[in-house]
Amino acid sequence: MLRLRRLCQDDHDFQEQCLRMRDFFLSCGYPLEILDDMWNRVSKISRTDALILRPEQSSQHTKLIMTYHPHNLVACKIVLDNLSILLADPDAREVFDEPPLVVYRRAKNIRDMLVCSRISASDDSGTRPCRIRNNDGDIEEMDFSHTDLIEEDLATGLSSKDVKFDTIIGHIEDIVMEEPFQTMQNGFLEKYYKEFEDTEENKFCYTDIHKEYITLIEAYLESELKKRLPDFSMVEFSQQLQLRKKELEGEIFEILLTFSDFMAFKEMLLDYRAEKEGNAIDLSGGLTVVPVQDQLSLEGASPFCISGKSLQGP
Repeated sequence: MLRLRRLCQDDHDFQEQCLRMRDFFLSCGYPLEILDDMWNRVSKISRTDALILRPEQSSQHTKLIMTYHPHNLVACKIVLDNLSILLADPDAREVFDEPPLVVYRRAKNIRDMLVCSRISASDDSGTRPCRIRNNDGDIEEMDFSHTDLIEEDLATGLSSKDVKFDTIIGHIEDIVMEEPFQTMQNGFLEKYYKEFEDTEENKFCYTDIHKEYITLIEAYLESELKKRLPDFSMVEFSQQLQLRKKELEGEIFEILLTFSDFMAFKEMLLDYRAEKEGNAIDLSGGLTVVPVQDQLSLEGASPFCISGKSLQGP
């Protein structure tokens, strides 16, 4: 809203845009009290004051940069709770004279993994005809009638097949986040997770369960995708998926992999069983801060340790 205060010259326009922004965040589930408080605080600032450039203040904060994940919140708490250990050491106090500033960066999403550009950026801006010269040095018009010409999305450098594949993946990402899919998948996992054991031996019933899973989930995805993309073909999409298998990663592709890879399917059931039985890996205790003197007596070792091992030690 502070940015709106800078952008809107008219106060009426500012209030109208703030109302739209508040309603948007309200629909996303943000608390009304926080949004109204923010609106009231920004409304007290004039546009002139909002446009004043504030000088940057020098800070000695050591930045701890982590990809956002619920487990990392625990790691952050451990570091801050044990800051006194660092401040007790004279050498460490020079580095950590202020509490570390925890900064979270967003994790890679499916767009980062799929979208790339194969066209180099040009510094020559503007719109002009392509200046193609023949052997005599004369400028010719480009011939777009060639039958082998591959259609490309000039904004991203992707072929029409790439764009279509990315569109399908985007729709699948929406579908798997919707409540009907989550309910259906969790119901299936709840029904069969006790059948799977973490051993190399596979039971005969595993094959039938896997086939039932493929029929259930794949049929649902195909039905939903055809509602969004009438010309969607599961056979064609499966072929594209196999061709791109080595270059794809992420939660969506892990779900799709469970259709063709039985071991991925089995691992999904075992993970669900471990979570239900409380045997899932708990990373909350993976980061501990202890005095070096209690664990190591290495010459020149750093006083900041993770799991008892010096960051500078062997």
